[in-house]
Amino acid sequence: MEKKKYELVAWTRKVEGQEDPDLMMIPSLHYEMQGPYIKGIAYSRSKGEKARIYEQNARFLFKTGYYGDGLRFLCKAALLCAPYSELYGEFLRLAEEFITLTRKYGRFDLMCEKDGRSLAGHLEKMKAWK
Repeated sequence: MEKKKYELVAWTRKVEGQEDPDLMMIPSLHYEMQGPYIKGIAYSRSKGEKARIYEQNARFLFKTGYYGDGLRFLCKAALLCAPYSELYGEFLRLAEEFITLTRKYGRFDLMCEKDGRSLAGHLEKMKAWK
């Protein structure tokens, strides 16, 4: 009889106050699964397409429990939309979600990072412009 070996590569983690558990995985598997998003960002041709892939990557990171990284990608998605009037609605939606999730996860430190400050600056300019 053949002796089988098993290796734990993924598991779930229940987070208090969260309906669905996080899917956790070993780092090598996580990076492998994140690969298509990173490749898509590198090869995307338009700012809108790149922002959409950043957002998809952020959603993947949220589902796998990497909230800080997910918030950073969500912020980057919003910042890609900020300078373009045709992406104004997307910018506001992503920026609002970034701020809401920053509060939810208690990651106020991200607002002090360069991208967080840039996002706040764009929101202030838009507020003054209206």
